[in-house]
Amino acid sequence: MTGSFLTLPRNPPFGIGCDAEIFSVPDSGAGRIQPEGRWGNIKINKKILTILCMIIMVLGYSIYHFNARSDPASKAVKNDYFPESEWRTSKPEEQGMDSEQLLRMIEYLKDQKSKIRSIVIIRNGYMVLNANFYPYREDLVHTLQSTSKSVLSALIGIAVKEGKITDIQNKVLPYFPDKSIDNMDPLKQEITIQNLLTMTAGFDWRESTVPYGQTGNSYTEATQAADPVLFALNRPMQEKPGSIFNYNTGATDILSAMEIKSFLKNGLWNPRGLT
Repeated sequence: MTGSFLTLPRNPPFGIGCDAEIFSVPDSGAGRIQPEGRWGNIKINKKILTILCMIIMVLGYSIYHFNARSDPASKAVKNDYFPESEWRTSKPEEQGMDSEQLLRMIEYLKDQKSKIRSIVIIRNGYMVLNANFYPYREDLVHTLQSTSKSVLSALIGIAVKEGKITDIQNKVLPYFPDKSIDNMDPLKQEITIQNLLTMTAGFDWRESTVPYGQTGNSYTEATQAADPVLFALNRPMQEKPGSIFNYNTGATDILSAMEIKSFLKNGLWNPRGLT
C-alpha cells in the first residue's frame, strides 16, 4: 500500500528538515506541511526528555481522541498477520490513531529543532508513520548504542529455547575459562546470566555517576581497553549480585562474548530478511 507524503525540504541550507510519510492520509492537503520562515541554525532549545514526553502525550492523545469519537464497533482491530521481511502499511485511522495529531507532532519536533533523527510508529503490526529528519535517511547506517541490550536479551532467550544455554541462573565465569580474571572473590563467582541481563552483577562500575568521556567513567575506560570484556570482568565487586541495579554497559559486553553471536544471524536477522 502506498501512502501520501508529509513533505519538508530534504536539503535545507541550514537547520532541520523532515521527510515523513503518514500512510494513506486523504489527499485533502492535510498531509502536507510547509516550513514557515527561514531555516535557522540548529540549536537545541529543549531537553530531549521533554521532547520524548511530548511525543508520548501526543501519541496517547491521538489514540484516545480517535477512539473517543469512533463508533465502538470500529475500535476492534484485527491483527491477522505477523510481519516478516517487510512491514505492511495502513492509514492511522484504521489502527485507532489520528493522522492530524501525528502531523502536529512532526511539526512540533521540526519547530523545536530536536535531536530526534527518525520516528517509526507501528500499531497492531502495521506501519502508520515513517519520518526521517534531515540529514538522516532510512537507508543510513546508524549505531544502535544501547538498543544492543534489548537485542542481546532476545538472543539469550533464543539460546535458552534452543538449549544452548540451559538456565539464566548459570554462573558467568565458567563461560570464560581462557581469561585470567583479576579481583576474584566469592561474590564475583556468584554472578549469573540473569544478573548481567538485569544489570545487578554487583561490579564497581561508574557509568551513570561520572560523565561519559571523563576519567573515571567505566564505560569510557572500557572503550579504551585492549579487551573491553576482560576490563569488565576484572572490575572489583561492590555489591552482592542481584541486590542493586547499576547501569552497566560492561555487562552487555560480557554477554556479547558468551558464544551467542551466531544467534544474531541465525536467530533474529535471517528469519526476518535482515542483514
